[in-house]
Parts: sequence; structure tokens; C-alpha cells
Amino acid sequence: MSENTWEIMKGMELGDVELQMALQCAPVITGVKVSNLLNIELSGYRQMVEILKDSDICMYTLGATCGRVNVFIYNAAKLRAFVQRDDVQRLMSELGYEDMELSEILAVFREKYQQYLKSRGRFTSKQPAHEDQACGDGSFGKEWFPHEMGLLLGYPPEDVEGFILQNGRNALCSGYWKVYGDAESKRRTFHIFECAEERLIQFLSNGLHMRDIMGMYTASRNAA
Repeated sequence: MSENTWEIMKGMELGDVELQMALQCAPVITGVKVSNLLNIELSGYRQMVEILKDSDICMYTLGATCGRVNVFIYNAAKLRAFVQRDDVQRLMSELGYEDMELSEILAVFREKYQQYLKSRGRFTSKQPAHEDQACGDGSFGKEWFPHEMGLLLGYPPEDVEGFILQNGRNALCSGYWKVYGDAESKRRTFHIFECAEERLIQFLSNGLHMRDIMGMYTASRNAA
């Protein structure tokens, strides 16, 4: 993040839902990435739903825990095309997926993701307003992780597979994910993501609302 953008952020409310969407989801909002994972306070959930309404960006709630909610934000057409790639399906199959329909993949992933959180001493509800929310201390130690999350986030299969085989070590470089192949190309991709994040922060600082920003990018994609 540039020094100028950092200075702009100092005058903004860090917990604001619109700012968090810019910080966590700028790549998918601007169309340079198929998806992002958004973690916000439960109190901001309804505002997020309202912001996404009428846009071409979809949401899939993964669960709520410790007063926060995890939401998978994605471009359905782009993500569907990505998971249909042979190299992606091969790895998804190795990770236990049989049905390659996106809706089925997301349903299975949500269950596995919640199991992962439970293994770390956390209870996760499917619905953000569920009354049975609790938070543990993660004292169960390091447990298995649903590595398909990387694929659903659009990470290159060679990097997801490399992470699995190397147990997260020996990466060539790291940014939005750990890289195990073609590091220079991935660095350029990371820079594109960073530029998208800064652009949205600047839009917000200039008085635009996130729903207006979403509408602008949706209209641009529909016109293409």
C-alpha cells in the first residue's frame, strides 16, 4: 500500500463495512480476481448484503463465530469457469470432491470449513444471526486445513498443490498466497490486486459509497 493511501486510511473508520470490503474484496469487486473471503463484524452483515444487492457479485455465508461472520464473495461466471479447468478439477478430485457443480462444491466446502474451525476450538453457525455462537481459544493445536479454499479463491493450482506438498514451506515468494511457480508473474498479479485495493479506498475517501462503486463496475462488465 502506498504512503498516500495509508495516510488516507488514517482518517477513515477501520471497522467500517465499506472500507473492509475495499481492503478484503477489491480484486473481485474490480473484476481482476474470481473471489475473495470477507470477514466482518456480525453487526455489518445486513449492510454488506444491501451493498451487494443488484450487483453481479455473489455471496455465500460460511459461518459466524466470535461475533464475526465469514462470507465468500465471488463472481459466479468467472468462478464457474475456473473450477471447470482440468487442472483445478484434478486437484479438487484429489481433495475429495466428486460433484464439480459450483453449488455443490460450495456446500461441501462450507461443511469442511466449519469442521476446520471446530477442530480449532471454535463453534461456527451457518447463519450469521444464530444464537449459538461461541469462541474457543484454538487450543486444539494445528489441525487439518481445507486446502480447496485456495482453489475457490482462484489461486493457481500449482501453488495450492505446492503448498500442500511443501507443508507451506519453501515458497518462492508470498503475497496474497504462497507461490511455488512462476514467481515473477505472480508478483505482477499481486501488484494488480494492490492497485485495485488502493483505487477503492480512494473512491471511498472521495465520497463514493461502496454500492455506487459496485454498480459502476457491474455496469462496466455488463457493457463489455
